Amino acid sequence: MAEDLWDVLGCKWTRRIVSHLAEGEARFNGIERAIGTPTSTLSDRLKRLESAGIVSREVKDDSPPAVRYGLTERGERLAELLTEIERLDQIP
Repeated sequence: MAEDLWDVLGCKWTRRIVSHLAEGEARFNGIERAIGTPTSTLSDRLKRLESAGIVSREVKDDSPPAVRYGLTERGERLAELLTEIERLDQIP
């Protein structure tokens, strides 16, 4: 992959983005509102996650064109792992 996975995982926004997209595809503004990330940060994160093969980007031929983001198979697996890590964090 073009992006080193450890670099991607080291970003605090990765977990939030992946967790949000695990619920289903979303448009940029929907992700931005849901997780409260600055616009430029979200744009950069989505590009890096796409480069790492975690997020897919699809341009819909609507009027106006709409861009939707979702998880790839690799992203879905990462979402599962992040859920497991969160469960471990809750064990006393």
